[in-house]
Amino acid sequence: MEQGIRFKLIWADNDLLEIVLSAWNGEFAGVAKIYVGHGELVEMAKSLHGFPQRNPDDRKFDLGDPNSDGLGRASVRFYTKDMAGHPAVEISIIARSHLPGHVQTVTLRAPIEAAAVDDFVAELTKIENQLDSTAFLRIHH
Repeated sequence: MEQGIRFKLIWADNDLLEIVLSAWNGEFAGVAKIYVGHGELVEMAKSLHGFPQRNPDDRKFDLGDPNSDGLGRASVRFYTKDMAGHPAVEISIIARSHLPGHVQTVTLRAPIEAAAVDDFVAELTKIENQLDSTAFLRIHH
């Protein structure tokens, strides 16, 4: 599995998109199915355009069902991690557990490069157009 964060469109109707969100930083991994509204990922891409623009730069996105017993949700934060303005990402994924009334959670952090964010933004802008399309944010080692 390639280290990074992947959004994959697996289902769509007139109201919602179902996305498989997966993340792995070489040490921790998580996967969840989440629902987002049409246009939500495009808005996220627009908000991320040009990241990072300043130091500090901190942008956070909450996706999916905010209800704790819902299908799944994620919080994705793009930020500059030091005085030099190096970019990083933090993602928390919350998914249903096989045990009723419980959820599974993973939070991981990793360095990224501005060029990888640019590629991710371009893919994220197009993801709603075709089933099985993906947007991938490569993690920098």
